[in-house]
Amino acid sequence: MANKEPNECFSLTFALKTGFWDERKLEKIYKTAYAAYSDAYNYYRKQIEKYRNDPAYLEIMEAHKKAAEEAGNEKKNIAYTKNEKETLNNLQKKYELSGSRPSAVLCKRLRNNYREILDSNMVQSVVDFVYRGVHAVMYTKDNRPAEQKKKGPRQIRKKRFQEFQSISMVANISGVVVKVINSKYYLDYKQTGRKGKVKFSIPIVTNTGKEEIDNILAFNEIKYPVLKRVRTKKGWKYQVQILFSGKVVRTNLTSINKRVGIDITEGHIAVVTDDYVGYQKLYAVPEKQEEKIAELSSKMDKIRRELNPDNFNEDGTIKKQGSKKVKWVFSHKYRQLRNEIKVIREHNANKVSYEQNCLANKIVNTGNDIVIVKKDWASKVKRDSETTINEKTGKYNSKSSLSAKMVSNAAPAQLIEKIMMRENYIDGTVTKISDKEESIYGVNIFTGEKLPYTIDDNYYTINGKRIHRTIYYAYMMTGYDTESMKFNYEKLINGFDNFYELYSIICQADGTVIETVN
Repeated sequence: MANKEPNECFSLTFALKTGFWDERKLEKIYKTAYAAYSDAYNYYRKQIEKYRNDPAYLEIMEAHKKAAEEAGNEKKNIAYTKNEKETLNNLQKKYELSGSRPSAVLCKRLRNNYREILDSNMVQSVVDFVYRGVHAVMYTKDNRPAEQKKKGPRQIRKKRFQEFQSISMVANISGVVVKVINSKYYLDYKQTGRKGKVKFSIPIVTNTGKEEIDNILAFNEIKYPVLKRVRTKKGWKYQVQILFSGKVVRTNLTSINKRVGIDITEGHIAVVTDDYVGYQKLYAVPEKQEEKIAELSSKMDKIRRELNPDNFNEDGTIKKQGSKKVKWVFSHKYRQLRNEIKVIREHNANKVSYEQNCLANKIVNTGNDIVIVKKDWASKVKRDSETTINEKTGKYNSKSSLSAKMVSNAAPAQLIEKIMMRENYIDGTVTKISDKEESIYGVNIFTGEKLPYTIDDNYYTINGKRIHRTIYYAYMMTGYDTESMKFNYEKLINGFDNFYELYSIICQADGTVIETVN
């Protein structure tokens, strides 16, 4: 029997040039999907509640609680017996909480309720989203803090449908095709539901000057599309992510046989090759937007204090209620301001993602052998979260100079993942090394000795030349031998003069980012 060929596929995301009526139809799909999501959430919430209140379940939990108390601190978790496991499995099947797929009865009922607007695959994808939350609550390890565990078992959370912002059609049952009219491409969607009310043919925004993209749209088979929407300053913008059959040809990525050294900090990135030295911010959010968020936050705080005077002390600090739940009153104006801040932050997040995609493409086109300094961002955030409060000022005293919010917003880990994904397309390699594997930080390549270093030192003096430490780390990555897992100091010393010449050029071009070399 002949071996079956691998089912290769790839996806491309296109913007949709929607008109007024098209947007109304797309909104109708999203609102209907949210109604299906709410029904599925309420159904599973009730099923979990029934499961946890079942006498057989309560009897097993009570027996385990008693056994744990008798064992004391020696044994916190008591293993279930064979009979107990069998009883719990039967209960989970009874309340339709087990298995890899959600309840078939529920999906069928929701399909009947919403098939005028959604096809059966859309309903299935919505229920699958809820069921993933159910599966996480029922079967994954509970990593919550001890204080939260005391409050009770985990609960599935209800999210607004807009938060995941996409509806998968799972398969191309709805007859989604790409039409070519006057050299322009249109996404044609026809509903296969009971009445087929939702129909649209929306222009796809694409660069038709690229022959490769045109051929993909015109000739490749569509496996299934995903409707997406992104919040911008001007409102919601709609996109379609189309999964095509076949192997993609990456027209914007090229394979160049060159070593690239990279060091990423909380807010900047340094890239070094034999003929290039670069240093820039990971992302840039306009200062006016930060000022706008600060202004709106100030207005929100003023409204909150006016409506909740009993929740504040005389010095303006919030009263500590202990275990008692604090009651807050929020006005319609407060919610409007809060939503406005959310829109600005979502817009900034989309901008950061776009800039990271552009930066990842630029790095991959620089070389196909990339070495990155590996850092533990989670430990930096954890270290920063260990704070104390100054009783006199009421302000937080951080134990670390690193900002957890800054690390989260810059999202350097996401950038690294995008670089690795793109290198796979061109058969390149990405190597991440940490200081635990080989000494990186503050090593003089000429002497091999450790340099005096503190968190506030931004520059090193190497061979009588003053160099920014982040760029210096990136240069060291270019001399890392992936086979021996050691640095080739001889190679680094031989290329140091060329590197310093390139470094001097960027310092003279931008003396504000990097201090001008003396």
